[in-house]
Amino acid sequence: MRKRNLLVSALALALVISLVASVGASEPGELQSVDPGLLRAVNAVVGEDRCVAHELNTPGQGLHFSGTGLHFSGTTGGLIRGSITFTDPALEQPNTTLTPVLAERTISDTGSPTGTPFLPLGEMAGDVVIVVADDFAGGAFRLPSDLDDPAAGTTTLARLKALAESGELSHGALVMHHLNALIASLPSFTVVDADRDYTVWLNGDAGHHVVVAGLDLAEAVSSDAIAVDVVADALVKGVNGVVSRFDMLDLPGGDTLSPEGVVVNMSWVFLPCSSIEEFLANKDAYPTFADYVNGLGITGYDFDEVVRALGYVGDGALVGFLDGGSFEFMSPKAALVAASGNFGMGYQMLPAGWRQVVGVAVRREEQRDFPGRYSNSGDVTVAGEWVGFQPLTLDGALGDPTILSYAGTSYAAPLVSLYAALDLSRSAPQCRHLQPNEPPLTKSPELDVPLVDAIGAC
Repeated sequence: MRKRNLLVSALALALVISLVASVGASEPGELQSVDPGLLRAVNAVVGEDRCVAHELNTPGQGLHFSGTGLHFSGTTGGLIRGSITFTDPALEQPNTTLTPVLAERTISDTGSPTGTPFLPLGEMAGDVVIVVADDFAGGAFRLPSDLDDPAAGTTTLARLKALAESGELSHGALVMHHLNALIASLPSFTVVDADRDYTVWLNGDAGHHVVVAGLDLAEAVSSDAIAVDVVADALVKGVNGVVSRFDMLDLPGGDTLSPEGVVVNMSWVFLPCSSIEEFLANKDAYPTFADYVNGLGITGYDFDEVVRALGYVGDGALVGFLDGGSFEFMSPKAALVAASGNFGMGYQMLPAGWRQVVGVAVRREEQRDFPGRYSNSGDVTVAGEWVGFQPLTLDGALGDPTILSYAGTSYAAPLVSLYAALDLSRSAPQCRHLQPNEPPLTKSPELDVPLVDAIGAC
């Protein structure tokens, strides 16, 4: 049993990916410096290596926003069962119950106020692959049968916890499920081929395909920490391998795949490896990440500054990947998309903060004082603060809503990845990403630009 899953409990939810901060980028792979003294102090405590972190291996947040005492009820394994109720331990705010929306509503709410579609469904002129590069716990590419079943709503929290602890419920599987659910909710898309780690969708109106394929970043590691150098190697080799796998693949019915572009979805952030290990091993001493940061004993800097230093990643390992020079497929059509993070901070975590990557945040739909926005800022924002879970069969049938739901920038990024994939499949992409150039969707000097506005500015 992998330690990253041992401590997934009612303290973990898809809102708590990890709390590592972007420090921005100026040149390809070159990060703006954090205070050298602070960086030395942080590295002396937690080491210099950085690892992939997400909500299933960084439990203990208790849904704390920017260090506040905000809590919510009943969650495990990245999912919440029942109503979404926020409570204030200080009893200064009344309880707030939120209503999740479905995948189809998330898409429509992200569009323009007039309802104009922003997904170019009928303009596909070629096939495209979306690679979900994530932690699939060494092979758990699909959700357990308990969840992809009409009776998913009867799954108990105890069962969800057991599935997460055994490695059967992985973060990557939930992210890939959400991406497939988005596609399943669209008209004209049907599944024409599927296996344990991929789904091939056909847009019947356009006659072209979108492939959703999983790339397991945990597959190549023997420890609990997925380090940056492993991530870089897995991304370069893995993305090339995935695209090559589907190049000229014969499909049932006589069609042949011919991918002309690729989108890499990264619904995670970087955190110091030793932080992950120590935080997991001392969850009682550090019930929240804010408690952990305060317990590092680093004085003279505010909380945000320390979190930024925790997020600092050297520029060596990922330069080739970020600059696109390591891609071997036939076209420079490529987009890199990442989650901005879930700590209510006004900046992006890495890898979302690199200029070659489109960082995705969630915009808050309801005007309220409590609870605050959980999402970090991002290059672009999409709707969908909370998403209702729907089972999805292998052949692409989307089931009725259940009492399960999930949330976080992990599930905002896939919608932007889907837009990018459909855009890249056009004969003349509107927001074409030509690596290593800065993606058009990130060129605004402002953060938190609604996706439809960013598209309009391309």
